[in-house]
Amino acid sequence: MSAPPGVNAQLRQLVHYHLDNGFTENALFLAGRLHALDPRSPDAAHLLALCNIRLGRYKQALDDARSKNAHTQHLGCAYIFAQACLALGRYEQGAQALEKVRGLWAGRNHWSKELQ
Repeated sequence: MSAPPGVNAQLRQLVHYHLDNGFTENALFLAGRLHALDPRSPDAAHLLALCNIRLGRYKQALDDARSKNAHTQHLGCAYIFAQACLALGRYEQGAQALEKVRGLWAGRNHWSKELQ
């Protein structure tokens, strides 16, 4: 049975609200519910990993960002994955994850064009 329309969006908004206001444990609980409702969503995996990394749970954040290979397809998951790798001393693995999603972020930075 799927969730009623709008529930995923409401949960996502609540996760962001709790993260923005420093209630990371609450955000983690809500992100877990969101991920349970939509386990294939890379956005849900990203929010779950983000909550865990903010709580210093680096191994769990790494596992969440890696679920369903989200770290190779979702920029946010790749970034959280790389941060977790940095904290765990897995530097090469984190750098490789960022390289795999280079197409999602390369060319989006316009600072060099504005400074010329």
